[in-house]
This record gives sequence, C-alpha cells and structure tokens, in this order.
Amino acid sequence: MSKLLHSPLLAENVKLSESAKEVISRIAREEASQLSAPPATDDPLCPKRRNRVDHTITEIQTQPDKVQETLREEREAIREAAKHLCQKDIQHIYMTGCGDSVAALGGARLLLEQILNIPCEAVQALDFAYYDNRCVGEKSLVIMLSSSGATLRTLEAMYVAREKGAQTLALSNTPGSILMEECTRGLIIHATRKGWPTQASTAAMAMVMQLGLDMARELSSYPTQELDVLQKELDGVPAIMREVTDNVQEKVKELAKLWSEKEMYLFCAGGPSFSGAFFGTAKIKESTPNYAVAIPLEEFHHYNSIKENDPIFLIAPTGPACRALVTLSLLPATLVAKPVL
Repeated sequence: MSKLLHSPLLAENVKLSESAKEVISRIAREEASQLSAPPATDDPLCPKRRNRVDHTITEIQTQPDKVQETLREEREAIREAAKHLCQKDIQHIYMTGCGDSVAALGGARLLLEQILNIPCEAVQALDFAYYDNRCVGEKSLVIMLSSSGATLRTLEAMYVAREKGAQTLALSNTPGSILMEECTRGLIIHATRKGWPTQASTAAMAMVMQLGLDMARELSSYPTQELDVLQKELDGVPAIMREVTDNVQEKVKELAKLWSEKEMYLFCAGGPSFSGAFFGTAKIKESTPNYAVAIPLEEFHHYNSIKENDPIFLIAPTGPACRALVTLSLLPATLVAKPVL
C-alpha cells in the first residue's frame, strides 16, 4: 500500500533535483499518515463540520473586503512581478492548482488571453505534473495557487515547471510556505480559509486579473484606453460583490428551505462562468452530505442531464453563452424545481 502513496515523480528516471524529490517524498509521507486518521463524519449536524460551515458563511460575506485588501497590500508586488515577467518573452501561460484553486484561475483565463494575446490554460495540478507539461519551457509562465503553499500536487507541478525552465509564480495566503519560497516570484493573498474556500479563491482571481492588466500595460498589448476601462471595472468588483451578497441573503434562505430535502444539485454554465458552477458544486459537497454536479452548457442538452424536480442553477451573466440558454428555457416547466432567485 505504501508504494501506491508515493509520487511517480520520485522514480529514478524522473529528472528532478534531489532537494525537490526530498520535499515531495516528505509531503507524500505526511499526507499518507493522515489517511490513517478516522474519516470525517458526513453528518451535517457534526459540530466540527458545522463550525467550518459557519466560518464559510462569514468568509463569503467578507469577500469584498479581502479582495480590496489583497489588491491594495500587494499592489507594488504585483506591478513588480508584471515587469519581471514581461522581460522573459512569455509565450504561454499555464495556471494550476487543485479543486477550487484551478477553478478560480480558470475564471481569469478569458481576460488574460484578451489583453495579453497569449495562449492561457488552467490545468489540474496532477494533470500538469504527470501529463500536460510537454510544451513547457523557458518562455512559459506557470501560475500556481495553493492556500497552504504545501499542497503535494501543486508542489509537484511547480518542481516540474521549474525543471523545464519556466517562470513560476506562487499565489498563497501562507507567507514562508514551501511554494512561496521555491517559486520565481510569490504574491500573498490577504484572506482566510477557516471555512471552505471562498474569499481565498476570489481574492486570488482578482490578483491574477490585476497581474494581467499590469502585464498588458508593460507589453502595450492592448489599447491603453480600454485597459483603463477594465481597471475601473476590476476596482468596482468589491462593491458589486457586497451588493450581491447583501441583496440575496433572504432569497437564499428561502431557497435553502425549499430545496433542503434534495439530494442532487446541478450547476450549469459556459465560458468563464463555469468556474462559478464548479464553486457551487464544491460548496454543496463540502457543506452538506449531498451530491452536486457541474455541467458545461454545451453538454447539457446532449444527454439526459436532468430528472424531474432536480434543482438546477443556471449561471448566465451577460455574454455569448446567454444565447445558448434558450435550449434550457425550452425545458418543460414541470421538469425543473421552481426557482426562487
């Protein structure tokens, strides 16, 4: 069993430094030892679980403050990172992490490609470390997000990227962590993660967008006037977040009462909004004993995706994907649980 828990990057034929393999081996052993501990209960009334859910609610409500704080406190560090990276002739950007982290980074992809005109993709850390790194080289930037800065798969991705000569940028809310120390550059996310991931993810997303805007100014890759508009919109995001969280609280409580006995929840979105669908499923699964599935908008109508009275969340801000929602609007009214929001 112990052999199965070791990282494949520890094999003799894998080209990594001995120090990197030592770190990977140590973290792998630590994670393996945690597997022998009693599993967490799935009881929604478990005090330990309820405590984390309560923290999550607080951290959701304070997201606007943490986004503002992160952008304010790291403003110069972000600008310096952008200047450094723009001197490296970056031709491809990879963004990697685990779970919520890669979902958050994926949500910034559209903006980065639009203003930098550089191919950009979000890849799960395991896939990047073991499979999707063949084209990584000196003209690659690999952005890694890990709240603890010690997530095994993210560390593996970082060491692989570093071995291939890529520029590595760490995002973490743990100063002095392994990831922060080992990457080319590191930026601190000013957020907490006592609950399930919320503000640590959205603050990181805002940080990546700010980095992209600063890089675009350095590279002159996008019209300055339009960058000014995008900057103003990014600066205004915290106020919009605050307005949304304030306005929907009572409606969300109504929805929770209406759907509290459901066991399956569906989330559907297209483009960058799919990150929101992923987050939605994650919070359902983390906070309750129920199931949740995120379905890409294009795939929804290809299969029998929904059953009678299944709750479904359609995430559809203004944009091209809204036009595709006509497919879902044609569903029989009796098939979908009555919406409240």
